Amino acid sequence: MHADRTNRVILTIIGFLLLAGGVIVALTAFGGFGDARAGRLLTANRVWTFAGDNGRWFWPVVGVLALVVLALAVRWLIAILFGTDRLRSLRLRTEGSRDRVTLAAPAVSDAVRAEVETYRGVRSVRARLVGEADDPVLTLRVGTDLDADLAAIRDRVERDAVAHARQALDRPELRVRLDLEVERQQGVRVH
Repeated sequence: MHADRTNRVILTIIGFLLLAGGVIVALTAFGGFGDARAGRLLTANRVWTFAGDNGRWFWPVVGVLALVVLALAVRWLIAILFGTDRLRSLRLRTEGSRDRVTLAAPAVSDAVRAEVETYRGVRSVRARLVGEADDPVLTLRVGTDLDADLAAIRDRVERDAVAHARQALDRPELRVRLDLEVERQQGVRVH
């Protein structure tokens, strides 16, 4: 996913910056930049002197900037934790018409789920459309019985449910991700 890659790049950059800062502080403390710097206080520099001389306006500005960074970090965290790539609507292709036709994506995924649930050996189905509205991907997670014929279920899903979805959306190239999972039957005991 694009968002995952972006997050990894940003976190990697932040990690390297923090690591570099830590290495510089450690080298300074152990005399890597001379004994004169190793013996100085951390606050004995131009930045702290400037902050002390202009503290009346400097610290409120720092506080506002910290609140902005906090708000951005909270927004990013909410997007990561609660964000989804699930589609809400799809644009249907219309030939020669200026009208714009949209379809609620859950209607398609609910129809596919309802159809696959009727197949023999299927215990549960989760279906959803993800990705971009112009290039959706139908993801299916199908839970089956222990003794189900997985190849037959896969073939039927591809032959029937996926074909119906492709036809309904007029997208013969609709990509599909199918996960078959064997579910443990509850209440079955072997003596």
